[in-house]
Amino acid sequence: MRTHKIIALAMLVMASTIVGCNKDEEDPTITISAPNEHTHYVPDESFKVTATFADDQDLASYEVMIGDIDGEHVEGFHQDFTDNISGMSHSFSETITVPDTLPGVMMFYLHFKVTDAEGKTASDKLMLHYDDM
Repeated sequence: MRTHKIIALAMLVMASTIVGCNKDEEDPTITISAPNEHTHYVPDESFKVTATFADDQDLASYEVMIGDIDGEHVEGFHQDFTDNISGMSHSFSETITVPDTLPGVMMFYLHFKVTDAEGKTASDKLMLHYDDM
């Protein structure tokens, strides 16, 4: 009987060690390839947004949106891309066209947020400029 308890305890320790090896220790990451921060855009100009989202275990979702510094929508410029994803890496690519008018707007921000399967998040943003012609 005592031998069974020792074997059961040993198996429990081994199982917890194996499960512990796969624990999600890292936050997800965001690598923005384009556009470059502080790029200037004019009305009706299009630009490509490319980024890579990665995690050491598994990704869950992302959001990419145009907003002000605080992430609030810019009046007249609503772009919001969200999706559920999985895997350790995901490539994001979209083309955005600047509206023909943005009264009172001189700059806007491109916000990125990614969440992994454990609920950990990472975020980043780029400041971009609007040059009304």
